[in-house]
Amino acid sequence: MFDEMITKIHLLKTGEKFHDFCLDDAINYIKKATDALEASTDNPESWYADNVAMAKTFLDLFPAIEHTLHTRTLERVEEGNSPKFQTYSQ
Repeated sequence: MFDEMITKIHLLKTGEKFHDFCLDDAINYIKKATDALEASTDNPESWYADNVAMAKTFLDLFPAIEHTLHTRTLERVEEGNSPKFQTYSQ
């Protein structure tokens, strides 16, 4: 459905890492939107259920991710390798 738009976006790539990353991100969102539009006619209930299940999975994972990050930060502090934060005066 949006193949022409995706092709044009590919032509905008310059080889610059961050620029091309943004373009790739846009392409992925266009593909996701295409999938959603197709699912709205094919099987909207299944699309909805799949996406709600995925969202619930991520919500379940966030506390574990947060715990892991917090634990690693504590380990670095105990080892004397805590990250240094730059403060800015106002």
